Amino acid sequence: MSIFISNFKRLKRKGKSFIYMLLFPIIWLTVISLIFSGSFQGINIAVVDYDNTQLSKALIASLEEENNVMLVNEREIQSHLVRREADYGIVIPKGYKNSILAEEDMSLTAYKGIEPYVAMTAEMTIQNFISGAKNIAKSAEDWQQFNKGMEELGSGNYSYTITRPEQSEEIPLWGIFSAIGFLVMGMLFLATSTTSLIMEDRKILTFNRIAISPLSIKSYMLQNLLSFWVISLFQVLLTFVILSQIFNINLGQSPFMLYAFFALFSVVSLAFGIAITSVSKNVAQTDVLANFLIVPMAMLGGALWPYEMMPQVLQQIGLFLPTYWAIDGANQIVIGATFMEILPNIIVLTLFAIVFFLIGAKKKGLSNIEE
Repeated sequence: MSIFISNFKRLKRKGKSFIYMLLFPIIWLTVISLIFSGSFQGINIAVVDYDNTQLSKALIASLEEENNVMLVNEREIQSHLVRREADYGIVIPKGYKNSILAEEDMSLTAYKGIEPYVAMTAEMTIQNFISGAKNIAKSAEDWQQFNKGMEELGSGNYSYTITRPEQSEEIPLWGIFSAIGFLVMGMLFLATSTTSLIMEDRKILTFNRIAISPLSIKSYMLQNLLSFWVISLFQVLLTFVILSQIFNINLGQSPFMLYAFFALFSVVSLAFGIAITSVSKNVAQTDVLANFLIVPMAMLGGALWPYEMMPQVLQQIGLFLPTYWAIDGANQIVIGATFMEILPNIIVLTLFAIVFFLIGAKKKGLSNIEE
């Protein structure tokens, strides 16, 4: 186990960069929490409510938590925006509540002012609300339970009660869903950082020394992969402990199932890191390629904002990325999904892991080690 132990020592010598990678999910969750706590200045939002249901009223109430909301006629929105009396406008169409219950896609019409970027926070609030409403619709057993969930969403408490046989638990949506996205992104960065050790070994001709030593190439690679996997599992465990004990974020009804699911994704992340390392010529190129791929994967997979927020075309692209299947599966576990319900996610992630490992083996990562 000499390589296994040696890798931990080498990563420890990386100091701050390794610690940053390890704590990436917590650091960014803390940053986002600070941005959205107290320092945020609300905007003026013009709202047209054609639906006039409890759901639409709850949506308006959630916007009023941090913003100044004015109810107007649709023909007045443009004039309010031009005169800068409103920074953002939305039209809630008739039948919007029924579309949520039927799991149909009915879009809100949005109007942006002269400085459209100021509406980003309001858009995030709306998308978080819609995601919560859809989850409530899936789990609610009757209208009374659905309406109660809408009241909680409207009060700014992004939580709802999931009811399954012998299960009833209130889960805060924003905190855990945001944490899942950052964790998925952080795991990919950490895996790429750890697997770059193989690149460093190639540079200092470690493989040549292994060839004349009692240690086999197979043992060398297995010890490397095992050490990388243990580090990834530790990152997940550390994140879970900090989320639950410091941030007081509920990990859902089955934390152990959630951890097991992330253990699978850690294999996918590791395989991704091996693939990146295998097609790179040096460590610097590995870092550049990792940043170039991981950030868009996180965006399109729903790590940085709700998946439903993106246009339909981008949502279709997201389906071809492991980040979507990881985040979707973890979110389902949080709200009480069974093993069979997340089995498609498990199968797809397993296929991604196989493909990434094959890429790494075919390129100069694993196959050329013996040269």
